[in-house]
Amino acid sequence: MIAFVLLLVAFATCCCAGAPHGLETLLVSSYNDGNETSGFVRALRAAKISHDSWDLTTVFSDPTSCGRSPSWLTLDEKRGILYCLDEGLDTPNGSINTFKITRGRHGKIEPADNKETVSGPVSAVLYGPKHKQFLVAAHYTGSAVTTWETKKDGGIEYGEVFDFEMDAPGPDPDRQDAPHPHQAILDPTGKFILIPDLGADLVRVYSFDGKTGDLTAQSPLVAKPGSGPRHGAFFTWKSKQCKKGCTNFYLVSELENTVTTYSVAYGKGGNLTFTETAVISTFGDGPTPDGAAAAEILVSPDHRFVTVSNRNDTSFAIPEGANVQLKSDSLATFSIKSDGSLKFENLASAAGSFPRAISFNKKGNMVAVAHQYSKSLVLLDRNPVTGFIGGELARMNDLGNLTSVVWG
Repeated sequence: MIAFVLLLVAFATCCCAGAPHGLETLLVSSYNDGNETSGFVRALRAAKISHDSWDLTTVFSDPTSCGRSPSWLTLDEKRGILYCLDEGLDTPNGSINTFKITRGRHGKIEPADNKETVSGPVSAVLYGPKHKQFLVAAHYTGSAVTTWETKKDGGIEYGEVFDFEMDAPGPDPDRQDAPHPHQAILDPTGKFILIPDLGADLVRVYSFDGKTGDLTAQSPLVAKPGSGPRHGAFFTWKSKQCKKGCTNFYLVSELENTVTTYSVAYGKGGNLTFTETAVISTFGDGPTPDGAAAAEILVSPDHRFVTVSNRNDTSFAIPEGANVQLKSDSLATFSIKSDGSLKFENLASAAGSFPRAISFNKKGNMVAVAHQYSKSLVLLDRNPVTGFIGGELARMNDLGNLTSVVWG
């Protein structure tokens, strides 16, 4: 097993012990783009140059240990483990791969384990008690959900598989030919797992056994036919009208380019119930461009805003050399009102094509955007007070078809 030694003290400090002022670390994954034999997992160091400029440099790059189609990264910061899903776009199966991050002056990232799995894993989340963590993965092309027991040394052991079928295609037969689980989400109580299924127009809901990690299916959330649920996010709050605390679930539908708000109730028997309260376009009151496909949704670190990435809408243009303008997709910002409902605020340039993944830093003053088609990672300025997303702070191009980004 090859150990990749990171001689930069900055990386060891940023990734494992909290970033000093002016230094950040990001972890990104990318598909192979036809010119490479595999995809990549990279660690990038972001160093502040001035108040409106950062520099991005690569401090770790692994082209071998997460297959040809790395699709999702899940970081366990406490145990120093990075989980990478290989979607297996051109192989019969996907895989789940782990990296162990060693702390210290000469920090290392080294491959720890890999296991073959059902094809098409595109999202995963950790669940279970702190002393015994499990991983659940959503498999898009494999029409399945799998679970895995995780080890402190980075090892993983196969748990369960849930296979799904449909009696007939959905309203959009090209995209809804079969169940297509697209994300794995842990609810705010840490007791339930939600799986938006784009093909079946469902959000599958599971409770689990904390000792074994075994899942138990609960009543699903039934979405609008043909909407194509893709990703979701929870929001909890307290107010005069909600003294004991309330919970909302925001669901992005890729095929309709909408965010649906549901109020969530926790029943005495343990089941979740969802009540639809509002539906809002990811383009506000404006028209939805042909071919647009909403992707990621995030609640801001201060829980005051929601941001959604829109792909293939080409709502903006960005300069590229003398007299050249490139089309850019968009990021939609919504403010969260006192009752948990959403208000569309504005569209901002995503500074690239097909923003498949977005991620806020902890302060919420930057958003990292991973572009699948323009193959670029861009850091955008963000005002935490207004939620407004501004101009570029840093850009790194030629990174392959980016699929995931997380802050270290």
